[in-house]
Amino acid sequence: AGDAVKDSMGAHLLGVAFEVQALYRRLEASGSETSALKAWPLCARATLLPKAAVFEQFVEALAAEIIASPQGDAIPVALRQFLHWWAAEPAGAKPLLAPDRVWLAFDRKLFPERMSNSAQVQGLRALAEIAAQVMEETKRPEAAARGEALAVGFFEHMQRGL
Repeated sequence: AGDAVKDSMGAHLLGVAFEVQALYRRLEASGSETSALKAWPLCARATLLPKAAVFEQFVEALAAEIIASPQGDAIPVALRQFLHWWAAEPAGAKPLLAPDRVWLAFDRKLFPERMSNSAQVQGLRALAEIAAQVMEETKRPEAAARGEALAVGFFEHMQRGL
């Protein structure tokens, strides 16, 4: 699964998988009928998403796309999809990935040691988008606690960007 995420297409496909699974989780938490939930594809019903190392590859591919894109381009939707999915992890469940590893991967890729002014602008745009999305997650009642934990991790681990 790791090779599939090393390019931007793989990152976008994984973003769609994050969004589908987050929607399924919300329906499940809302008390939807079990028979209706069984109709969803297995990728939404089970945690078939990749292991921690692949998440880092996903983050790095996404960050690389952001840095390489022209300044007027929108931030990839996969970023919002990933953060939404991450904040929607069920309460009390063992986290699928360590937040510090994700934030450090973003920080490392968005703010390398040497970068052009254009890349710095894109990194700062991504930083602002991540912060805004994480703060949005804290406003959703079902994700507030998890969103707050992600916000704390974001500010603790994005040292180069902040």
